[in-house]
Amino acid sequence: AGKNEDSYVQEYDHARRTWSSPVFVGDGDADAHNYPTMVQANNGKLLIFRGMHNVELVVSESARPRSTAGTWTHRVIPQGIAASYPMPFKAANGDIYVFYRRTDDTVDPNAPVDQRPMLYVRSRDHGKTWSNSTQLTGAPYAVGSTGRPDNMDEVYFGQMRYEPARFGRSERVHIVWTLAGGGTEGERHDRYHRNIHYAYFQPSNRHFYSASGRDLGVQIDNADIEGPT
Repeated sequence: AGKNEDSYVQEYDHARRTWSSPVFVGDGDADAHNYPTMVQANNGKLLIFRGMHNVELVVSESARPRSTAGTWTHRVIPQGIAASYPMPFKAANGDIYVFYRRTDDTVDPNAPVDQRPMLYVRSRDHGKTWSNSTQLTGAPYAVGSTGRPDNMDEVYFGQMRYEPARFGRSERVHIVWTLAGGGTEGERHDRYHRNIHYAYFQPSNRHFYSASGRDLGVQIDNADIEGPT
């Protein structure tokens, strides 16, 4: 993210040990919540995701494989409505996942302002078409809660780290997050934060697991968040 939070990208020349000049990719609407993040699809194209805060998820695709040159194309991912904070990774089979936080009162004006769960979208064709986690699993969200008495129903992912299959274990994505919300003051956005939580996600079956390996299924709800590890 550069000036006005617009997205830029640079190439590094390993032989010359130099960086190219910044290449403008897309408009960021001067919003620091966009978090542009890049992955390379198996067809070689570069994909940059940015969440137009609380509104939509946008993917920008490079004009040619393994290059930043040329005019990038931009598409809204309609399955990622009300998205913020995109966090993409590519699975071993080439599937591309993008986790994002959904602002529920953008979708439903009657939803509490501090109800903001995590979902994800997945593409199996190098970012051309997408399905979200609800379509894939039937669960309303991937990680989150509703109606907590302490009003801490916002989820903030701090880190996601992809780990390839090794030592006889399937590939996984390590996730660390914290909860936020209004606390005892009622339904307020990002008023307080509490606790640090950990789980990992397994792309092969789209299940989450606790640190001890307990299968949490396709959705981490409040019982899982407050339950045993």
